[in-house]
Amino acid sequence: MLNVLYYLSSEEQWTAAELTERTGHARATIYRNLRTLTNRAMATKEHSRYKLREEFNGLHLFASKLRHHVHRVRIKLKSDVPETGVCDRANVTPGVLNEHYDRRSQREKMEQRRGYLDNI
Repeated sequence: MLNVLYYLSSEEQWTAAELTERTGHARATIYRNLRTLTNRAMATKEHSRYKLREEFNGLHLFASKLRHHVHRVRIKLKSDVPETGVCDRANVTPGVLNEHYDRRSQREKMEQRRGYLDNI
């Protein structure tokens, strides 16, 4: 459900097929999530396109923040891997990695580089 809410907002409409492609979930799972949201009047459906109702847009923001937090944790767990390896695995550019995800000090970065070079 959180992956659906990550994409579904009050500003943009999505079809179930588009959500299936974006999330990687089975179409039946997407339809089940969309049915739950529409049955509870949290989302609307117009011509096979779904969007969240304005008053529930906070769910989209929550799902977005949670997904980014999970992404940060996954990247942090890979901190013993060189930057290029993390960028490739996490599908982020080095600039994005350094600006948004890397919480290490300059000294910690230096020590990591030394440790990595010593193991080559």
